[in-house]
Amino acid sequence: MSQDSDARCASHPEVLATAICRRCGSFLCASCARPFEQDVLCEACLGRQFRAPEVSWRAWLAFSLGIAGVVFGLVPGLLGWWVAEWEARRIDRGESPPGGRTFVDAARKAGWLCAAGLGVTCVALLYWFSTH
Repeated sequence: MSQDSDARCASHPEVLATAICRRCGSFLCASCARPFEQDVLCEACLGRQFRAPEVSWRAWLAFSLGIAGVVFGLVPGLLGWWVAEWEARRIDRGESPPGGRTFVDAARKAGWLCAAGLGVTCVALLYWFSTH
């Protein structure tokens, strides 16, 4: 910010601004400016950097079923895969919060793992029944 600017701090209008928040564009005085990595942020934007992303109940359900499928049996993982695909389409359309994308991706991978396990189990059973 240039020295000859008479922009005022958004929180303290009586004080000249010395920085601009890189996230929201608010003018900041020296006491309001918060360094973050190579940028300067206001207090509100700094807090947003560390807030957990919003995740829908469907993304949590898909993730939980995926983990249950890997740990306890294959069928919950396949159901989790189906829920994950459904939720991924909702995220893509903007109907669900994007913070669930990581959970959906993990549930998809767990679903693939469960599908592969089910396939190997079926082949092994077919082989066993054909030889006995």
